[in-house]
Amino acid sequence: MRKPVLMLFFLCSSLVGCAFPPTQQELAGLPVVPFGAAVPEDGKFILHFPAGKPITSEVSMAGNLFQQVVSDKLVVKLNRDIYAWQEWVSFDQVTWQHHSDVLSLGVDVKLPGYTYPKPGYIRVRLNTKSTQTVGKK
Repeated sequence: MRKPVLMLFFLCSSLVGCAFPPTQQELAGLPVVPFGAAVPEDGKFILHFPAGKPITSEVSMAGNLFQQVVSDKLVVKLNRDIYAWQEWVSFDQVTWQHHSDVLSLGVDVKLPGYTYPKPGYIRVRLNTKSTQTVGKK
């Protein structure tokens, strides 16, 4: 009886541990790497998306129904700095929040067809969830 209870305790402890933001001690000494720069081989770093700097993403369409693969690069610029470490984000490197609590990502894809006989589209929308987000400048 003790063994299952002990295993359950460790399982719950590990799950709860993931629910808390990183401490300054956990992040101390980690290099801050600007997006696009080489990341450390050990995979331990804070990723920085600087405001006003280009962030490039590639969009492509491929498949055996198309004569050729088409792709294009889209470039956006953020209006504020964002720091990322694992699943956590921060606007000031002090207050860290889970990305799902702070950012809202929407992707909408519509392909032409019988029910939509117009040009298709791909739309991506990324917002902060609230204007009251902690750390907002």
